[in-house]
Amino acid sequence: MKKVASCRLAAIGACALLGSCTPVIEFAPPAQKQAPQGHEHVTPIVRNQLLMEDSDANGFIDQDVEPASPGYVLRWTNAHPRFRLWPDGTAGREIRLRFQLLPETVSVTGPVTVSITVNSRKVAAPVFSVPGWCDYSHPVPDELLAGSRPALVGLDVSPVFTQKADGSKLGIYLYAIGLTKAPAP
Repeated sequence: MKKVASCRLAAIGACALLGSCTPVIEFAPPAQKQAPQGHEHVTPIVRNQLLMEDSDANGFIDQDVEPASPGYVLRWTNAHPRFRLWPDGTAGREIRLRFQLLPETVSVTGPVTVSITVNSRKVAAPVFSVPGWCDYSHPVPDELLAGSRPALVGLDVSPVFTQKADGSKLGIYLYAIGLTKAPAP
């Protein structure tokens, strides 16, 4: 009996010893690469509308928009803002703008023309003369979006308001811009 018990203990000990002696396999870490410059933001494939309060708004602004002010949902454009939008389709789209014209700027500039371009082609040039919220939409010809992702949407504001304090030239006080599906007729 004693011999059987000692054989079992020896077998258990051998198993434990073999289990703790497994070879250690090490691999070198993969080669490290620097990310290319200018790819700090990953742009989503679909983005029909951009709100100026969006946390990733800067990734879609190409030029001429003032930095966001903490706590504000609108941002000033300058004379020639440009945006990169990724509409979820190319047919039946319309450009949509929502912005404010402030009484203190309109009283100086008078009526403001906002020329709208999509991929460098003029779509519309509405004139706004009444202070307050402005909501504007206009159809975009399908061929202006065909094969173009992202779409470059531009606004050319004239006249601009020149601030006396620092000489900066302000266009419109923008809340949202988009290339959205046009409502069915």
